[in-house]
Amino acid sequence: MCVVLSNLYAKMEAKQNITLNVSEVQLEAIRNFFMYNEWEFELLELGTDGNNVVNKTSGVDKETQTDSDNSVLRICHSAEHPFVIVQNEDAEECPFCLCKPCITDESHRQMWWETETYLPHQRHSRLRKDKYSRFWTMLFHRRVWDDQRYIERKQRALKHARQNQEWHRNDILPSCVVNLVRGWLPNPKDKPYLGHLWE
Repeated sequence: MCVVLSNLYAKMEAKQNITLNVSEVQLEAIRNFFMYNEWEFELLELGTDGNNVVNKTSGVDKETQTDSDNSVLRICHSAEHPFVIVQNEDAEECPFCLCKPCITDESHRQMWWETETYLPHQRHSRLRKDKYSRFWTMLFHRRVWDDQRYIERKQRALKHARQNQEWHRNDILPSCVVNLVRGWLPNPKDKPYLGHLWE
């Protein structure tokens, strides 16, 4: 597989392109590296017919030439064109996170995901915040926060919060994410979870 990496390291520096021939495992490692560092980049798998393919997912047309026997994957990092992950239209949409498949599905597994459930502990609320932040980034790159259904959901929640004279500036994390992270890092039985959608 041929991979084109396009990374803008700083606003003042010129854009650099790197083309690599990599295996599927190596490609996944590259993707995980970008995601782990929370770098914005655009991912597009292009056809193998040798023709130019236009990417319109970021709102700007881009053309990439493909080899007749290679798939080309373009990863872009720039302030103007943030990385957007195209969702799998064949998968079932999660009613909570609005992703296809659910953002907690094993197909989205990241290096920072826990592999086991820890015993309940007082400090887990602090550790969960880092996981929530990383899931927020994953949802951001799938444009969930721009989905009209999410916007309406948040407006309803904010309206309810204002009635209770509460103020929350964060996005509402979906129940699927909250439940998964709490399953990894649970509180002791005598410590209630606070602000489960707003942590």
